[in-house]
Amino acid sequence: MKLVTKVLLVSLALAMTVGLLPAAFCADLGKFYVSEQAGVGLISGFTKYHISFEDDVWLLDHGTRYQYYGESELKFPLSNSIWSTGLVAGFKHPDDSSKDSLRFSLNWAANISEDAGAMKDSDWLSAAYDLHYNGVIHDGLDIYSESASSLSAAAVDFNARYYFWLKRFGVGPLVGFRWQKLKYQMTDLSQVGYGGYSDWGATWAGQVGYYEVEYVVPYFGVSAQAAVTPALSVGLSVGYAPAATADDLDRHLLRDLQSTSSCSGTAQIIGVNAAWKFKESWTLSLDYEYFALTADGTQHDYDAETGYEYIYDNSIDDKIKTSQNTLKAGLTYRF
Repeated sequence: MKLVTKVLLVSLALAMTVGLLPAAFCADLGKFYVSEQAGVGLISGFTKYHISFEDDVWLLDHGTRYQYYGESELKFPLSNSIWSTGLVAGFKHPDDSSKDSLRFSLNWAANISEDAGAMKDSDWLSAAYDLHYNGVIHDGLDIYSESASSLSAAAVDFNARYYFWLKRFGVGPLVGFRWQKLKYQMTDLSQVGYGGYSDWGATWAGQVGYYEVEYVVPYFGVSAQAAVTPALSVGLSVGYAPAATADDLDRHLLRDLQSTSSCSGTAQIIGVNAAWKFKESWTLSLDYEYFALTADGTQHDYDAETGYEYIYDNSIDDKIKTSQNTLKAGLTYRF
């Protein structure tokens, strides 16, 4: 499904949800409002995948049998400026307009800067590979490379929150859906080898790879809000996704190899925010969010030119993981 379609469907769901609420229920919630948001900020962290593989082939050396197996990890950085825009619709508390009763939020975010930092590729090979290639067993990291990476990122988040209030403190359930896609272009690779792989060092100029990963995260949790003063509020939200997914594609241009995987796992989202209403319709906010996901699956390798899938003795186990910190300042106008 194309991104535009996803955004339209989520927007339609927001409009229908608000429109279908019974009039009596809406009256109990308080005054309805609509706001538009815009913000800028920074995102840091990483996304990575770690594969492990083995063959049913063994190497015999001086009476000792060694199995061919290994591990590889590609870590893609996040260190970029971002912008965001969104819509908020909901109902203010009937007795206090500084409090929310029910709130729906739709937010879109993308990166501003493209340079993300160095992509790091690490390989650990078993003794069988060591003996096969070099005749010497080497423990630890065998091959390591770095390449410059540029990022194109986009994310959509839709959530709904309901608050039960006790004086100036409100708490209630949170449900939401998040979609995020990260695309990387890698250039100018520098590789070093260790032990028997010391002569594997090399450099390549120009584009050497392409990687993309897509996260789909339906989540639920708890949201809390405190009205410090009529103009100042602070909030905390904790979300958990028991059925998150991560799909990725890695194109190794130097080897004409394309790898894909579909993984499933869990995710956590923790958010902290402060909002200051400095004019009747204007609010300045500061938001911090931590987003983490871990998913497991199987990787498949293909010839990038012909599409032929390589068949191995055993499947390639894949683990995709991301850890992201986002700090954002925003401005909201309430219509």
